[in-house]
Amino acid sequence: HGPNSSHNARTHIHTHMRSGKASHDRGTRRPPLLTPREPAFAPGEELYYIGCTVTLPSGNRLAYGWRGEALGPGQDDDTTIEMRFRENDGGTVDCRPESLSRSPPALLPGGFEAGERLFYTGSTLTLPQGRKVLHGWQGEVAGPASRAGEKSAERAVAMAFLGNFGQNVIITIDHLSRTAPLPIPGGFILGESLYYHGCSQTFPSGSVLVHGARGEVLGPSSATPASGKPAGSGLHVLFPTNKNGTNCFVTSLSRLPPPAMPGGFAAGDQVYCCNGCLQTSENRPVHGMQGEVVGLAAGEDVDKALKVKFTGVRGAVTCTLAELVRKPPPLPEKMGSPLSRARRVLAARREEARKVVVQPAEQVDAAEEARRRALAAELIEAEEAEKFIPSSGETKKKKKKKK
Repeated sequence: HGPNSSHNARTHIHTHMRSGKASHDRGTRRPPLLTPREPAFAPGEELYYIGCTVTLPSGNRLAYGWRGEALGPGQDDDTTIEMRFRENDGGTVDCRPESLSRSPPALLPGGFEAGERLFYTGSTLTLPQGRKVLHGWQGEVAGPASRAGEKSAERAVAMAFLGNFGQNVIITIDHLSRTAPLPIPGGFILGESLYYHGCSQTFPSGSVLVHGARGEVLGPSSATPASGKPAGSGLHVLFPTNKNGTNCFVTSLSRLPPPAMPGGFAAGDQVYCCNGCLQTSENRPVHGMQGEVVGLAAGEDVDKALKVKFTGVRGAVTCTLAELVRKPPPLPEKMGSPLSRARRVLAARREEARKVVVQPAEQVDAAEEARRRALAAELIEAEEAEKFIPSSGETKKKKKKKK
C-alpha cells in the first residue's frame, strides 16, 4: 500500500483511549490541529505515536512509541493527520494530532513497555457493562493511563485483556507483575462463596461485616496484614451489604455457615449485662449496660457464651449466657454491703417487737418486760437510723459525683 491506497487501508483514529482506540488525551494544551491553512505538522516529518496500542479493522496496528512519517491531512477528516508506519507494510492511518509527538514518548510507569505481557494481581474488578478483570489474568500493556496530569496516572498504565472486547483498562502498577501470582490463600478459589465466622463490625468507610454473612472471593487481601498475621493470610471478599470488597482473615472464613448461637440469640440482638458489676471499666461492661451480639465465643465457651459489643467498652467481650438478658435487669444488692445489713437487722427487730407486743400481759414477767423495753428502744433507734440510709438511686449519684 502507499499514500494513495484504498479507504480500507486507511483507518480514522480519533476516539478516546479507554474505548481501545488510538487517541490519547495528555491533559495538556492541545497543539494546533492540522488544517490545509495552518498545518500542525509538516508533511514528511517523523512523528511518534503516543496513544495506546490498538489493532485496527484493516489489520493495521498502532503501538505506543512507534515512529512514523506524516503524509498530510487525513483523507476523511482534515483535522487529522495521515501517517505511515513501517510496521504496517506501507498502510496509512489517520491520527489525531494529540496522539502524535515530535519527541519520543516517556517511559511508562513501573518500567513496563508497550506490548509487554503482565499478570493482574489485584482483586476482581467489575467494569461498566458487566465486564470484569479477574485476579491472575494476563494482559498486554497498551500504553499510558488516560488521566495524564493526575497523580494516579503516574502509577498506572492502560492494559488490554482478552474477553473485554478491545476495551483498555487502567490498572495501577502495584497490581501488575511479570510473574504469575501465588495461589489464593486457604485453598479457596476465585469466585467461591464463603461464610464469615468472625465478629460483626463496622468500618469507617461504611462497610460492614456481619457474623454469618455470605460473600464472594475476589482475590487475596489488598491490605497489609495486621495483628502479626503473616503475609497471604487474608482474602478480599465482596458481601451483598457492601459496595466494595472487604479484607478478611482466612481463619474467619469457611465454606460452611457458622453454628447456631446458644440461648436462641442471633447476631445483631440487643442484650443487657447482668453480671452484678457496678465498677466501670474500659475492658468490662457494667451491670445493666446494653450491648449487641456480634459473634460466637471461642474455644470451649462456644456453647455457653457469646461475643458482645458494649458502647464504651474496648472490643467485643465474651459473656456467658447467665450474664445476658433481653430486658434491663434490676439493680443488684450486694449481701455484704452496709445498706443490706442495716435493712436485714431492722426487719429482724421489727419481727421480734411484733412477737413481744402480741403476748398476753399476764404472761409477761419482769424480765420479759425489761427485754421488751430494750427491744422497743432499739426499734426506735433503728427507725431513726433508717432515715439517714441513702436509697440505691442516691448511692449511684454519689458514686458518679466522686468519679
